[in-house]
Amino acid sequence: MATMGFSPAASIGAKIGAPDHKVICLVGDGGLISVVGALATAVELNVPVLWVLFNNFCYSTIRSVGTTYFKSSYGTEFTRPDGTPYNPDFLLLAQSFGIESALVEEPSDIAGALKTALSKDVPYLLEVRTRGDVPMPRTGYWDIADFLKVGNE
Repeated sequence: MATMGFSPAASIGAKIGAPDHKVICLVGDGGLISVVGALATAVELNVPVLWVLFNNFCYSTIRSVGTTYFKSSYGTEFTRPDGTPYNPDFLLLAQSFGIESALVEEPSDIAGALKTALSKDVPYLLEVRTRGDVPMPRTGYWDIADFLKVGNE
């Protein structure tokens, strides 16, 4: 049975609370950057969490709010001064923490990469490159989804 973590840090707590479950945390690139210390905690406590990192080189939900209501994406896209996409090398970042990792760039490679990642009983980071111009699907409940439907009128 798999348990989904809601954040990199919460996924560690979920695994500690349910050690017989595989814990998978779905996280965006901006979300992981903001709590990168969770990787260290997983290694220090040997907590075998699988982080599936969706890397679209932006804070896409925040960008949606900015462009919809303020006509600006300022500060929401991860770019170099010349405008090319930028993010840290997440595989090297994971390696620097002592975490196994893999990169998926083609949709046809996701199933095999997930199978490999799920077979590991160690902290693991699976980076999946996604498109920044396509909104990420939202599951569960977050009140920002209500705001995006009706605005701030």
